[in-house]
Amino acid sequence: MSTTDAIPKENIWCKEVTYNHNFKEPPRVFVTSEQSATNGDGADYTAWVQTVKRRTAIVCARSSDDYSNGTRMRDIHLNIVVIGHRVEIDAGIIEMKPVAGHPHVGCNEVKLSGGMFSKNESDQFHTQLTVNWKDAAGRVWSKVHPASAVWSENVTIDENGNGRFRVCVMVAGAKLPYMPKVNWIAHQVFYHHAHQPNYILAGSVTLDPWYAGSRCKEVKPDWHPLRNDTSVIVSVEHTKNKYTDAMTAWSEINENGTLRLCARELRNFDGLHEGVKLHYLINYEVMKPYVAEKASVDYLRQRFHLSSAMPTVCKTIEFKLNYSSVEKMSVIVTAQKDNWPNCPECGTEFSSNDFSTWIEDMSKTHVNVCMKSLRCGMYRESAEAHLIVAPILCGTGWQYIGGSCFKKSDDMMVRQLSFQTCQAEKAHLPIATTRSQTSILDKLSGKHDTWLGMTGEGRTASDLVWKWDSPSGKEVTYPQRDGTYTKTWMPKGKPDGKDDIATNLADEKCAVTIGGTQRGWDDMNCLRSNHHICQKQAPDIDDDFLNN
Repeated sequence: MSTTDAIPKENIWCKEVTYNHNFKEPPRVFVTSEQSATNGDGADYTAWVQTVKRRTAIVCARSSDDYSNGTRMRDIHLNIVVIGHRVEIDAGIIEMKPVAGHPHVGCNEVKLSGGMFSKNESDQFHTQLTVNWKDAAGRVWSKVHPASAVWSENVTIDENGNGRFRVCVMVAGAKLPYMPKVNWIAHQVFYHHAHQPNYILAGSVTLDPWYAGSRCKEVKPDWHPLRNDTSVIVSVEHTKNKYTDAMTAWSEINENGTLRLCARELRNFDGLHEGVKLHYLINYEVMKPYVAEKASVDYLRQRFHLSSAMPTVCKTIEFKLNYSSVEKMSVIVTAQKDNWPNCPECGTEFSSNDFSTWIEDMSKTHVNVCMKSLRCGMYRESAEAHLIVAPILCGTGWQYIGGSCFKKSDDMMVRQLSFQTCQAEKAHLPIATTRSQTSILDKLSGKHDTWLGMTGEGRTASDLVWKWDSPSGKEVTYPQRDGTYTKTWMPKGKPDGKDDIATNLADEKCAVTIGGTQRGWDDMNCLRSNHHICQKQAPDIDDDFLNN
């Protein structure tokens, strides 16, 4: 901590630090002072955390060597650890396209919002999927649709945080002339100290190979025991792409609160099942606005005549919140059993249950959830359908952060073309007037320089006046960590407005957020090709919708 970047007051030096990520709740921040062995002088150092917010914290320090007039003899180095609960979620709805040679199968590719997820995390992102027959293209079926199985394939993420995966559906029974849509959620959950409240716990398990019937695996969320109102969402990923390997999935919780995840083949005797992963999302509480609400509905045990087909049962769930201002919602549904079947000889690896759940119809006020047991027998066992609602606040490819929507380009282009591309999407190049906004652009830019929504006016470099693209044309000032503003950017020496230091002509009149390990702004020639980020206002939503 040096005198140029700290806030001196009564011989105390404080500095605002910005986290690399945003947290839903203020995290826990720990700070200790460090004194190098070569510079040891016996002075005592004291460090503490003064203020903690969701995106920033103010840390302070003082030394016995500091003079009363505010002069500090040497730098104070602080080690800071931030522990918090962070969740990144992307959501959408995608239409399935028929697969040639497989009349009951439809697939499509999902490309996630650029830069949202982290490649260097210990776990990849996870997916949750639900079949949705609402507004299926070419829908002519007037009855309740057949049961189906849905799964993900090729779940990958590159070094820039760009994720993608493939979604597939197999529809049981009669061949239909059209395919359903699929509601999807992609999420990456970052863990934290056990004593902080958990909203969401996520992960995946790989099932041991098997040939026929079901396969289950226990999951032990030992940080936070399961409660009666805890909902568990489960989806299948196939790491070996075989259309004949379609699976339905559900969860079971026994009387001791032990959770197991189960899957069963949609078609009996499909051969060896291997490389099957189950992605789970345990929802203790909602996490608005990304997971706005959760709900459940009971399906009671019923007996049927042996010669009768086991019918589909559909129930309507009314939403609690008002989604009128949201364009779409991705609703994810999973069957959940509140006990394990009484089968001591079966062990914990198998289940006699089998459930398929899907959405038959939905609107902004309610959803119609259907459940069917695929095996023949006298009884359809009781179960619950648990759902979560993920509002699509910005649209496919956009990322919602702090009331705005952001979208990073795949291609590089000159500044004017980037400006026009954002305008075509009713957006603009980003404007950053606060420190937290610059941190958001740092994160989204990743390793790439990205155009900012500002330009310089003037003929010579020394005369340039930098202004935002906004209608106000407000002159640009750079937000400092201490809450003040200056016309001098970071890194030092910018803006200089020129590429050739031998002249004073202004040939760098466009600004970028610097990518890579260096942070700040730089001025560049407007004809240079860079990536860009488009920004637009998110839809207005009620406070009840935003806040827990």
